[in-house]
Amino acid sequence: MFLVTGATGGLGRRIVRLLREREQPIRAFVKLTSRYGELEHRGAEIFIGDLLEERDIQKACQGVRYVISAHGSNASSRGGAQALDYRANIDLIDAAKAAGVAHFVFISVLGADRGYEDAPVFKAKWAVEQYLRNSGLNYTILRPSGFASNCGASLGCRYRRGRNRRRRGRRWFRGWQKRISIQIAHHFICRLIALVNQIAEHIVQNVG
Repeated sequence: MFLVTGATGGLGRRIVRLLREREQPIRAFVKLTSRYGELEHRGAEIFIGDLLEERDIQKACQGVRYVISAHGSNASSRGGAQALDYRANIDLIDAAKAAGVAHFVFISVLGADRGYEDAPVFKAKWAVEQYLRNSGLNYTILRPSGFASNCGASLGCRYRRGRNRRRRGRRWFRGWQKRISIQIAHHFICRLIALVNQIAEHIVQNVG
């Protein structure tokens, strides 16, 4: 059984599709207000919960062999990067370990290890990477170059000083987001995740 968090996001949906194409059992962690009909139609088990609630995370991990953490924060997320990108992942790692999960896949971001002090998402993901490395779990850390919605906010904050710089940052990210290389990286990551049971026990992979 695979547990996929962020299952209604762009990446999460694609992960579920690919795994279901391979007839893998999926538990999709979703919010009550999210649109999860497609996941249910594809045969995923729907777990409705809140990633900011540790008890929900613990329940979701029961009976799971693999965990894929594909969720992330954006500008409207309750609690921001600290709550969703950091705390929720720490709780997820702890719950996975307690439940005897065999392998944990964490979607980080390219450059998380470069010390971007003014980018909360980068800081949060780097801290989670370190925690996961020391958790005792078998893990895969994927650092994509940028496909997820939360990357926009984290990169945008690097341009927050001055109106013109903010505008340039937004224009740059929108153009970057449309590049075909991002789509290729996105597809490659999903294929890699679908074969997670064949991946080495401890791996960090930059993608894109």
